[in-house]
Amino acid sequence: MKASIFLLALLLTVFSFAVAHGDEPHDDEPIVGGYTPLDWNGEDQELTDLLKWGVQEAIWEAIESGELEDGEWHWTEVNSVSSQVVAGPNYDFDVDITNGEGQTVDLDLVIWNQPWTETKEVLSWDVDDDETDSQ
Repeated sequence: MKASIFLLALLLTVFSFAVAHGDEPHDDEPIVGGYTPLDWNGEDQELTDLLKWGVQEAIWEAIESGELEDGEWHWTEVNSVSSQVVAGPNYDFDVDITNGEGQTVDLDLVIWNQPWTETKEVLSWDVDDDETDSQ
């Protein structure tokens, strides 16, 4: 009898644990609808072209709004890339951009791309002034 009660208590404990923790996402599993990190190697020409276009658009808007000084800015390093699948992918880029005077700032931008309609748009951008360096 004691063994039956112990076995029942053990089964209830295991079942309760499984129910309580069964829906927790694991660190290595992407969140449905969320951003998924991508490995950037610069070999995907379509993604590279999209990044070049988006950076130029964001730089132009940042200069127009006074966030960046006027000058010849270009991206020098890709720090991270992630994607989110919606009606065409959103790409979230974190890149370093540098001007002709050696000033480097961090630029975060989100680009929406729908290649089958030839539509692309910079959804958001942010220049991180705290990371500005003079090299």
